[in-house]
Amino acid sequence: MNSKNISGCSLVHDGSSTTDVLMCASDNFKPIVDDYTVFIFQIVVNVFLNGIISVFGIVGNVFNILVFFRQGIFTESGTAGIFGLAVSDLCSVASMFWLCVIESVVLAKPQNLSWDPEAVKTVTAFWVHLTFVNITRVVTVYIALERCICVIFPFKVKSLLTPRRGIVIMSVTAMVVGSFHIPHFLAFRLRFIQDPATNSTRLVMVTNFKFQSIALDKMIYVAGYGANIFSVLSVFICTLITAIRLNLSKTWRESVSSENSSTTDKDKSKSKESMPKTKMQKEARLIRMIIMVSIIFLICYLPLLVYLVMITADKDLGLRGKYKNFSRVMYTLSFLAGTINSSINIIIYYTMSTRYRDELKTLLRLKTK
Repeated sequence: MNSKNISGCSLVHDGSSTTDVLMCASDNFKPIVDDYTVFIFQIVVNVFLNGIISVFGIVGNVFNILVFFRQGIFTESGTAGIFGLAVSDLCSVASMFWLCVIESVVLAKPQNLSWDPEAVKTVTAFWVHLTFVNITRVVTVYIALERCICVIFPFKVKSLLTPRRGIVIMSVTAMVVGSFHIPHFLAFRLRFIQDPATNSTRLVMVTNFKFQSIALDKMIYVAGYGANIFSVLSVFICTLITAIRLNLSKTWRESVSSENSSTTDKDKSKSKESMPKTKMQKEARLIRMIIMVSIIFLICYLPLLVYLVMITADKDLGLRGKYKNFSRVMYTLSFLAGTINSSINIIIYYTMSTRYRDELKTLLRLKTK
C-alpha cells in the first residue's frame, strides 16, 4: 500500500484497484461521547430523573397555586407575580412529565405501532414543553423586575404595578411568547397516513414546508436563543440591583414603614418588639425570597446560555456538527435544569416564608387558624 500526504489528507493506493482513495484526518474522528453512553444517559435523565422531579413539581406547584390563591392574588403585586410563576411552572413540569412518558417509548424502539413515537413526542410534548419553559422565563423576568421597581420607587410601585395590572401583563406576555411557537405547530402536524406495505393507517408527522423555514430558520433563534439571552441577562441585572438596594438603602426601609410614623412613642416601642410582623419586614422577606428564586433560575439557565454562545462560535458543537453527541448531552442536562427550576420553588417558599408555611399547614389541615 502506497500513500502520499496532501494538505492533511492521505492519497492511498492499496494495489488492488486502479483508483486512489483520499483519506483525511476527519475520517478517523472519534466523538467525545459515544452513542451508547448517550443512550444510557438519556434513559437515566430523560426518563427517570426528569420523570421523578416533574411529578414532585406537579404536586408542589398545585400547592403553590392553592396557597397563593388563598392568600389573595389581587391584594398584593408580589403574590400575583409568584402565583403566575406557579401556573407557568405547573404547565412546564406537566408537559415535561408527558415528554418523559413518550421518550421512554421512543428509546424502547417498539415495532409495529400504529403511531410514530418520535412524531408524537415532537408535536405533543417537545414543542409544548419548550413553549411553557419560555413563558416561565419571561414570568420570572417580570417578578424580578417588579421587585426591582419596588425597591427603586417604593412610593410609586403600588400605583404603577397593581396586582390586576401584573396579571394582565403576565397574561399578555405569555400569549406573545406563545405566538412565537405557532410556526412550529403549523410546520409539523400529526396525521393518519395509509401504509401500503401493511395495508393499515399510521399516525405520523407531516411537514408543511411553507412554515418549516420560518419555524426552524427564524423562530428557533427568537424562541431559543433570544428567550435565553433576554431572560438570563434581565433576571441577573434586576436581581443584582434589588440585592444592592435591599442591603444598602436605608431610605427604602424607612419609606416602607412610613405609614407607622404617626404612632406614639409607646406604640413605636411595641412595634419594635413585634418587628417581624411589620410591613417592612414582610416586604423584605418577600424580596429575599424572590431573589432566591431568581438565583436558582440563573444557576439553572446560565450554563445553557453559555453553551448556546459556544454553538454560535463553533457550529461543530451543534446537533448537526461533529460533536453532536456532546450536544445531545448538554441539551439533556438543560432540560433537567429547567425541570429543577420549575419544581424547587415550593422548598424556597416553605423555608423562607412564614406566611406561606402557615397557609400550607392550614391547607393540609396540619394547623388550625
